[in-house]
Amino acid sequence: MASRSSRPAGFHRQAISPLPRGRSILVLHRNEELHDRLRRVTQVEAQIRFVESWGELRAEVASISPATVVVVDPYFENGHHAPSRKLRNMLASFPSLTVLAAMEPGRGDLAHVVTLAEWGVIDVIDLEEEMSEPALLRRIRNARARPLTALFRGESTAPLTGRSRVILESALELAMEGGSASALARSMEMDGSTLRRWCAASHLPSPQTLIGWMKALQAGMLLDDPAHTVLSVALACGYGSDQALRRVLRRAVPMTPGELREAGAFQTIRQAFVEEVIERSAAAAA
Repeated sequence: MASRSSRPAGFHRQAISPLPRGRSILVLHRNEELHDRLRRVTQVEAQIRFVESWGELRAEVASISPATVVVVDPYFENGHHAPSRKLRNMLASFPSLTVLAAMEPGRGDLAHVVTLAEWGVIDVIDLEEEMSEPALLRRIRNARARPLTALFRGESTAPLTGRSRVILESALELAMEGGSASALARSMEMDGSTLRRWCAASHLPSPQTLIGWMKALQAGMLLDDPAHTVLSVALACGYGSDQALRRVLRRAVPMTPGELREAGAFQTIRQAFVEEVIERSAAAAA
């Protein structure tokens, strides 16, 4: 293993843009070099937490924000023979988790990678080839795009332009971090009135309503997890009670959390959002 002070060829420290505040990483892995690299990627110690067992990890994921990325050694406490069934069981209970499997050199064949994908692992980090900070940052950012990918996936006639997608990406990220409409405008480096004009021109709801939709979508992802209760979803999304969550969901769709779960919460809310965008586009064209 390379020393902690070593840098891959062509590495330029100044090229690294640290992850914004509010985006956490939860790590179950014994590789100390990986720990150090992840600390440097986050730049803020409070953004990263290391756990020591599958049991501790499972307890943590029951209450983490949807913005959290989980990095694990899939063979932790299981030798080199096969990925741990504890990882499989955790993903079966919390399928909305964004999990990256960090593989040590010499571990994992193609069959294991396929198995991890079937369990719900988002991506695999090859620690022999991808230990550099730029490579780790790229993997983490790609993993965080999962909710946005799910929003755009599937058949839809929603007329989303390039500008629409930029606004939606920023709004979803801000919603996952508990942000507001004013924070959305600041993140896009414009004032509130300009952002409202952009939303109107893109046939999107107002910034405040858009943030509400994105918060409902992130809650929908967690509601689809079998192990989550309505209260645990509310707390993970930053609400003080399940009643606050119910109000947010009601503004998006006229359904209770139980009804949403039965119908498929994320897809139901997603479809309602897409239909609103279609209606706005049709009204503008009339």
